[in-house]
Amino acid sequence: MNFFKRLFSRSNLELKINDGGRAAAGYKGKAGDCVVRSIAIVTGISYQKVYDDLYKANEEFRTISKTKK
Repeated sequence: MNFFKRLFSRSNLELKINDGGRAAAGYKGKAGDCVVRSIAIVTGISYQKVYDDLYKANEEFRTISKTKK
């Protein structure tokens, strides 16, 4: 984080911290959820909805992949 603060302090760009709604959904701590957060931020869809939809799609893909082997 300090790297970004230093980087943005030398430019006219404004650094905005955005967790994509992760904290509001009740999640704490660190997680490898950058895809979920990115999609939530860009689309405006809630973090939990994106998380649930991606989880479901991943489960369906796993099921399909197992049957094709």
